[in-house]
Amino acid sequence: MILAGKPVAEKFRLAVKRRVEELCAVGKPPPSLNVIQVGDDPASTVYVRSKLRTCRRLGIEHKLHHLPETTSEDELLDLIARLNKDSSVHGILMQLPLPKRMDASRVLFAIDPMKDVDGLHPVNVGR
Repeated sequence: MILAGKPVAEKFRLAVKRRVEELCAVGKPPPSLNVIQVGDDPASTVYVRSKLRTCRRLGIEHKLHHLPETTSEDELLDLIARLNKDSSVHGILMQLPLPKRMDASRVLFAIDPMKDVDGLHPVNVGR
């Protein structure tokens, strides 16, 4: 059996777009995704652009925090803490890979599990 992924993905995208439109129609804000990218990994940049383009098409608010490679782990954790506390931020996507000097587990575990888009926080793994 061969599964055609594109029609399934398109059906899902249309359902999400409709849901966003329904939320906005009753005066609620659209979902908001904040993407964090540290450095300029070419594959990551392509992936992030694709995600942001999809957000635009679906009516999802989005913001890219593109940090320089020299950003310290503490600076990154401070940004995550601010996004966790910001009620207008509904989702956080931490683009991997991180610079080798950073502890990816520590960074990923700092994301509020309720805002963890990739589901990589220990609370979300396996759900």
